[in-house]
Amino acid sequence: MQLSRRSITKALLLAPAMLPNRTFARQNDSIQPLDTGDVIIKSISPDGSTLMGLADRDVIAFLNAETLEEVSRTEPVAEIKLLDELSIAWSPDSGKIAFSLDAWIRGRDSDIFVVETATGTITNLTGEGTEEEAPLLFGEESHGLLIDVYPYWMSNDTILFGRHQMTDEMITCVLTTLRLSSNEVDNWASLHDKGLPFVAGPLHRVGENSMAMWMTDDSSKPTVVVARATGELERINSADVPFPRLVDADEAFAYLISADGNGDVWRIPMDGGESQPLQEVLGLAQSAAVTTYPACGPEPGSFVLVADFARNGTQVLLFDGTESRSIAALDEFPASATCHWVEGRLLITNRGDSYLIDIAD
Repeated sequence: MQLSRRSITKALLLAPAMLPNRTFARQNDSIQPLDTGDVIIKSISPDGSTLMGLADRDVIAFLNAETLEEVSRTEPVAEIKLLDELSIAWSPDSGKIAFSLDAWIRGRDSDIFVVETATGTITNLTGEGTEEEAPLLFGEESHGLLIDVYPYWMSNDTILFGRHQMTDEMITCVLTTLRLSSNEVDNWASLHDKGLPFVAGPLHRVGENSMAMWMTDDSSKPTVVVARATGELERINSADVPFPRLVDADEAFAYLISADGNGDVWRIPMDGGESQPLQEVLGLAQSAAVTTYPACGPEPGSFVLVADFARNGTQVLLFDGTESRSIAALDEFPASATCHWVEGRLLITNRGDSYLIDIAD
């Protein structure tokens, strides 16, 4: 594959759009944004105890989710300004986060960084010893770079991520594991030899040793695939979704949008069953509401999103796999919101404001 600025740029898909929808009974009291001072919240730990956010663009901070008191923060690090928010991943024990840089949008090299929650200690796990941590991807100086993106914690000691290496004529792409205790690196699954040179979005576990992800093929067209440690690779049936982009996935379903800007969300069964528009899953009329993208819940088939209804205001909708219900109301619709559903809690992050909701069984 001939590597150029155009080929890398075409590996990117457009930013999220919004989707139309229906009505639910409005909650009496609207929840209010969290007061987190100079910290813009971005994520929540798997156990729901800790919030992670950014301060001054180049500092990562952790807050106690109950008291909002600061637990720790990093020293200012220039690479944090290049952080890809979609790459933020928590270790299963909630003791660390990993993240990578926004390589394809910024045109910069990316490594896998880890931050300890308790201390704010930040470590570049895959740095290549150069003076510049994130050099440009264009030009001869980029040849031989290892571009590491989208970490996923397989365990508290092992991270899986997409690794790309650029040469004069091509780019190689493999899913790679890194063991923190020994710094041992292994190839988990090769992708470039199957015509897939770019990992373009986060990894989602969809079964034992199976990961779903959004990629681009040799012709720079987006595709959604499931890779397995055995080397097998399966493309998710996205015939109804032109230019598919993966929003989230679990063992039961993948949730796809089209990067052509129309904003529709499709639910695709992982077993190859019939795809369905998300508004049909929720029982919403096509033009009843505008919603954010869904986020998968703890149980396969469950998800949550925020919907803005013309008559009933902004509602947080939870779908438990069978039916949906409103669990909270917001005073305003957070158009750029992202939902983060962990066991018993939902965090909604926006450009500035964030909301925390306890979810009753």
